[in-house]
Amino acid sequence: MPNIIVCVKHSYDVQQLRYDKTSRKFLLAEAPKKMSDMDRRAVEEALRIKEKHGGKVIALTVGNQDSIDTIRQAYAMGVDEGYAVIDKDFESYDTNNVALILAQAIRKIGNFDLVLFGSASTDGYSRQVPPKVAMYLGLPFINFVREIRLEGNYVLATSDYEDGLYTYRVKLPALIAVTLDINEPRTPTPAAILRASRKPVTQWTLKDLGVGALKKYFEVLDSYMPETPRKHVIFDASSDDKIPDAVQKLIDALRREGVI
Repeated sequence: MPNIIVCVKHSYDVQQLRYDKTSRKFLLAEAPKKMSDMDRRAVEEALRIKEKHGGKVIALTVGNQDSIDTIRQAYAMGVDEGYAVIDKDFESYDTNNVALILAQAIRKIGNFDLVLFGSASTDGYSRQVPPKVAMYLGLPFINFVREIRLEGNYVLATSDYEDGLYTYRVKLPALIAVTLDINEPRTPTPAAILRASRKPVTQWTLKDLGVGALKKYFEVLDSYMPETPRKHVIFDASSDDKIPDAVQKLIDALRREGVI
């Protein structure tokens, strides 16, 4: 019966992200947050493995106090335990810092067979944290996974790369990062959400994990919405006899732009 740790991030809901039209800066203070989309798939996959093979599913996050909301979301989906590493300076961490903290937390939890991540967070989309955690833990790592099967002490994972699908077989414990294609996550019931609000979340500080001063290897200097100028080209197709000419002009224009 496998014990699975799923690392989840409390990230910006990019579907509701707005920006200032003058400065083109994102209005992050107004942006709602939720569990990152690929992380929800990782939680769902862990729960499906548990339903088939037994075991336990543990949700783990690192962030500020608000990140506990994401553990509550994982509880509502059906995980058994929740852990959060809380630090007020979380927003200043780089991906290496986050990976180091998660690796230490995973070691502290202990007794795991499989660690699951989303391949990328909804907001940062750096794809750097899962492989770095695997490096710190000395675990085999499989990325871009769309299917997972357990066979005894081994896991078979199918990865979706641009040139085809690849299936890997590695011995447990292992770390796997999943894509959006692996499943469709369940929607918690109101009763499950209510129960989740009452469940305990174990909170740790960096000191609890034995993590000292963190060295930043890089930092994000700025982020803004890129400006995409429009050409405002209009082809007249206001009557039936003008449609063939408008279509041909559209095709010619697309060819000039290299679209087709």
